Amino acid sequence: YAAELATYPDHFKARFNLGKILARLGDWAGSIDQMREAVRIAPKRPEGYLFLARGLLNQSAPLDEVQGFAEKGLALAQAPDVKALGWFLMADVFSRRHQPDKVSEALRNARMQVSAEKGGTRHATQDH
Repeated sequence: YAAELATYPDHFKARFNLGKILARLGDWAGSIDQMREAVRIAPKRPEGYLFLARGLLNQSAPLDEVQGFAEKGLALAQAPDVKALGWFLMADVFSRRHQPDKVSEALRNARMQVSAEKGGTRHATQDH
């Protein structure tokens, strides 16, 4: 992905997938940088916002910032698996804010999306 980005720096999929790989390797700062660029390149793609929120949450960023990106991703999300990720992130944010009622609601929403996904919707967050 890095080689592709050297030639095509605004290629969303390469940038997004590189960010995911960096996260898996434990390079959260690198992943966050890639996801910020993914959001800049494709501001209407929810995955960038959600994975940026995930990385920021992992790095104990301010919860307002994390929640803002998660909410933006949820607002843009269409596919159930993407929506489920957004709701799981929101549940984590609410848990850290000590808001158990909101955690329960977010988890309920996430479970509904997981059930909808099992009904045969494509997987928008898979590597391609």
